[in-house]
Amino acid sequence: MNTLKDCIDRVLTKATHSRPYLFPENTLVDAKLRVTGKTITVTNLGPLNIPPFDVAVGGVRANMPQLYAAAGMISSIGFAATQYGNSADHVIFRTLYNVAERDLVYYQGGNQGTKRVLSAPCMICGLVLPLANLTIDHQRPQSGGELEAVAKVFRTFGLTKEGPKGPKGLLIQAHLRSVNPSLATFGSVAPQPGRAAAAGTSLSERYTLNDQGALLLSFVLAAGEIQKLKTSCMNSIVNLRPACGVCNSSRGNPLKFSP
Repeated sequence: MNTLKDCIDRVLTKATHSRPYLFPENTLVDAKLRVTGKTITVTNLGPLNIPPFDVAVGGVRANMPQLYAAAGMISSIGFAATQYGNSADHVIFRTLYNVAERDLVYYQGGNQGTKRVLSAPCMICGLVLPLANLTIDHQRPQSGGELEAVAKVFRTFGLTKEGPKGPKGLLIQAHLRSVNPSLATFGSVAPQPGRAAAAGTSLSERYTLNDQGALLLSFVLAAGEIQKLKTSCMNSIVNLRPACGVCNSSRGNPLKFSP
């Protein structure tokens, strides 16, 4: 899977001029895979039509431009399993997590002084450390939390029944919805100590896909790329945050739902 857009295109081309391509709709309910009972139908309209394919879910035409847009945004901030450590170099990661040059205290030759170094706060305890001394924490756990990570990333892009309520998701959505998206629309996420909890949320609806989310997930499944989607979302900037070694090694992140 190069991108989620590639998955969509691969499935669309399975429809021929003489035969539509049909595949089942799947969704996530409480971050668990479910079959909805609906059928997705791809009809090849021919090269002279724009777009050349028509997609319907249970007889209702799908909004493919919106689906492509969400797919592109999700792919743009995901990393391979061997590369997620590079997320700290991503401009969005650095903006969200207040990565900046700061004067930090050092001891050299028995004398206290300061060095100006690239640093950020641990998002769990708030301790500011050099960026090189921070680890990358997966908010949804790597063991058993793969579909929770998918739902978490999808939620940020408006693909779950309840949209984002936490500061990171809201900042990313505000950025994406701005007339002229730029880093100027971003703020930074405050560390947990002293940060108010998000109010008015439904845990179930935050981890249950809406119609567009189910459609995108179904395309990925039909393309045979669900494992790569899990990896990309697990290692997405949405699911990653800087943490000091003590917080990252000692607390662990429990699953939202039992297996």
